[in-house]
Amino acid sequence: MRKAPVRRAVLAALAMSTVATSGCFGSFPLTRKMYNWNKGVSSDKWVRELVFVATALLVPVYSVAGLIDMVILNSQEFWTGKSSVASGPDTKVKTLTRGNTTITQTMTQLATGRTMVLEEKVNGRFKSRTTLHQATGATVVTSETVFADGRKESKTLTVDEAGAMTIASSNGSRRTLTHAEIAAVAETAVR
Repeated sequence: MRKAPVRRAVLAALAMSTVATSGCFGSFPLTRKMYNWNKGVSSDKWVRELVFVATALLVPVYSVAGLIDMVILNSQEFWTGKSSVASGPDTKVKTLTRGNTTITQTMTQLATGRTMVLEEKVNGRFKSRTTLHQATGATVVTSETVFADGRKESKTLTVDEAGAMTIASSNGSRRTLTHAEIAAVAETAVR
């Protein structure tokens, strides 16, 4: 007689977990935040592994985060289309050096848009900094270049529905690039 209530409880729990998690696969935002925090603890892989084991086994932080993700956050993300866990900026930095010229590219992705900063130095001395920004979903990219002598130059790049690009400068000049010109610029940049 005692086995029946336990069996019903187990079956009810399995049924509820199946309904709660079926089709609601999401991005596991809380687990990812925990993982990213763990990656930033140390540059030493052994220290990161020890922290991971401690937070996964001794203090079951990963298990709790995974459960919250599966039952609540992934379902919410599935039905609303948005993650409820705020994420910080995703920033990547690359440096290219050719001869005495160094260009540092910093790309930052936020929910509100993306920004790229290109800083040029010649012989270690600042020459210019160009900041490009595109709001999420926008077809317009704005840019501002600041030169070593203090001059500033602003431009706007607009992409139309056909894929043609128009560049408008702050001095009033405009130029529309054809698909062939865009392809030639892209090919030159890859080289």
